[in-house]
Formats: sequence, C-alpha cells, structure tokens
Amino acid sequence: MSKPVVTPALGNLIRRERLKHYLSQTDLADLVKCSTQMIGLIEKGGRKPSQELCRKLAEALKIDPEYLLPLRDDNLSLSIEETPSLPSYPEDIQRLADLLLLIEENARSLILEEISQSLEKKLYQLLPTFTLHDIRQIIQDVRRYWASTVTAAVSASPESDKKVGHLIVNEIEVYFSLEVIEEYFSFTLLHEDKKHIQLIEGWLDEYALAYSSEVSIPHLKQPMKAMTYLWYSPMLSTISRYHSLQSTNADITNIDCKDPQLKWLLKQSTAS
Repeated sequence: MSKPVVTPALGNLIRRERLKHYLSQTDLADLVKCSTQMIGLIEKGGRKPSQELCRKLAEALKIDPEYLLPLRDDNLSLSIEETPSLPSYPEDIQRLADLLLLIEENARSLILEEISQSLEKKLYQLLPTFTLHDIRQIIQDVRRYWASTVTAAVSASPESDKKVGHLIVNEIEVYFSLEVIEEYFSFTLLHEDKKHIQLIEGWLDEYALAYSSEVSIPHLKQPMKAMTYLWYSPMLSTISRYHSLQSTNADITNIDCKDPQLKWLLKQSTAS
C-alpha cells in the first residue's frame, strides 16, 4: 500500500478548492495577482504566502479568511487522502478538462461555445429515424385495440410508449414525438411541419383536438413552436377527456377541438 502524499494543510486546501472551481494554477494566479510559480510553491508547501496574499486567495476561492489565515502559520499536515474527494470523471473527459484549463479564459469560453453547439447538433443527428411504416404499425395497434373495446372482443392493449425522432417523409427528415397510452394517442409536429398530420389522420381518422405547445430540440437553444394532436379511445368519457387535457397544461382557451361534447365542456369551463 502506497504511503499517502502529505502536504501542508494550507497548500492542500488551496489546491482542493482551486480544482473544485475548475481553475488552473495560472487562472488562480491571475485572480490574486501573483505568479503561477508562486501558486505551485504554496500548494507544494515550499512557500508561505503573505497575509495579504492569503486574503486574496480566500476571496478568489470563496473561503473564509479567518479559516485560511491560521493555517498559514500552522505546521499541521493534511493527507490528500483525508480531504473531501473531488468529482470523478472518465479519463478522456478529465484530459479534456485539464487541456481547457490551460487556455486563456476568453479563448476558452469561445472554444466551449463552439464545442457546445457542435455537440448539440450531433445529439440531434443521433435521434432515431423512423419510417412511415414504423409509425403506421404503432397506429394500427392502437386502432385495433380501440375497435376491440367497442365490440367486446378485446385484443391486447398497446404498450404505453413515448418516441422522439425523425420521420422520413418524401426523403425529408421531419421531427416528431408521439405518446401511446391505453386511453389516448398524441402526436407532436413542429409548426412548420404540421401539414404532415394528414398522414396520421389517414390512418387514425380526424384528431379530437389540437393545441400549440413548445418542444426542446437538442441542437437549438430556444424551444420550438409545435402542434400537439390528440386522439381518444371511444370508451373514454367526455369528462375524462377533459381531465386528461387539463393535465397537459394546454391553454384551453386556444384549442382546436373537433369533439362536439368536449368542445361544449371547454366552452362552459372558460365562460365560468
């Protein structure tokens, strides 16, 4: 068993807090107006900082100076193994973090912004792709089950499911999300793609209602305007449909409702 590395308590604490704030020795030196070499010596116990520098270090690292200053003149040593552990990252991520900490702050911010945008685009591209056949199969299972509940020859209920991805329509990728629950089926399209809802209506009849919503897409910073369409099981009562709609937080004053009974109930609720 290797012997724990022992450093003076002050240096060990400064190193721990510096890493906790994701600062390089150069970053910390810039904040307290001293050399990088001085920070290195303090952390290794080779140099005792002045009281003024101690106060600057405490301010930069958000440590109570009254806690830090006594350690300056204390000969106590503190094992690195005894200090609270820092977050543990996979080796490749830690290597990237160490490299970024070597870069000047303004340049680092620009690089991180570029990396973030690139990563968001990549995540969007990684969304699964579905064909029209895939979606049609899901809808046929829902329709088959709903029909069986009316005829009393009940078939297996569709599994509750949520899917988000790209739908290939005429060789174009269309963002969508859907949700399958025993009592209802929802389908969401971006506003610019809402014309494609006709495909779904062709397989599941006209939607019961539709409302505006917002969706967060990985490669975009701002949510996108979308339309969410709902179909209900014929066995679900009007009042149950109304309650399920309330759970969506949709603006019930601005809903395109095709269900006459539900439309009447919505009108009464907004009038009261």
